[in-house]
Amino acid sequence: MPEEPIVHMRTFIHGIAEEDLIGKQSDRLLISRVKELTAGKILVGHNIKSDLEVLEIIPTQARVRDTAEQFAWTLGKQWPSLKDLASQKLGIEIQTGAHDSKEDAFVSLLIFAKEFSSWKNDLNDDFLQKRKEENMRSSPFYCRICNIVCASSENLKAHIVGKKHAKKAKYYIY
Repeated sequence: MPEEPIVHMRTFIHGIAEEDLIGKQSDRLLISRVKELTAGKILVGHNIKSDLEVLEIIPTQARVRDTAEQFAWTLGKQWPSLKDLASQKLGIEIQTGAHDSKEDAFVSLLIFAKEFSSWKNDLNDDFLQKRKEENMRSSPFYCRICNIVCASSENLKAHIVGKKHAKKAKYYIY
């Protein structure tokens, strides 16, 4: 159950009824688990900024793929509804009954997958560079002096006795 009292449930917006929360984990535990699960991931959704704020997740812009922002003004409105986007981009009708957050998440992913090439490909910025560097440094064949990864221990040994490595290594104290 939430730690704070629920003033107005707003089930019609998010599809969650008060009885759905009885016996469930606390807000703090849920937020902690969601942060753990989303760390380093690309987050896809529709108008997800406020959801992320509630969850205390502040991702870099490079990690967010928001269908509302991506297709702003495409249907004659600043922020098209997911229902309208699903109709236009996928040719399907959604949100015909009670609101279903899982349906919204799935449809957002379908739109993202279908329109993937239209997204600005900024995944090769700091996010991917940092991940690449972390992967390199964790390799057993990584030379921290030259900042390279060798294919095998034999290649690393050959690199270490090579001229390029020796030139850089003279500035280091072992």
